[in-house]
Amino acid sequence: MSTAKVLMAVVAGIASGAALGVLFAPKKGARIRKDIRRRSEDMADAFTDRLDELNSALREALEEKTKLVKGPQHQPKVPQLH
Repeated sequence: MSTAKVLMAVVAGIASGAALGVLFAPKKGARIRKDIRRRSEDMADAFTDRLDELNSALREALEEKTKLVKGPQHQPKVPQLH
């Protein structure tokens, strides 16, 4: 699944959850808005953390594949101690 599709699904989920929370919550408006803001911030933080993890994993995979493609002739030579 592409990153754009995942991002759109997350945004749609956040919007749907917020809308349903407002409709069915038995709390006052100010309290609901505060809860939605807090949960939205938590979700945004979690999403950012996940994107950072994915970015790191992709960079590591790219470095590994680049080393494989370049082969041993491009690896730094380590002196052998006898």
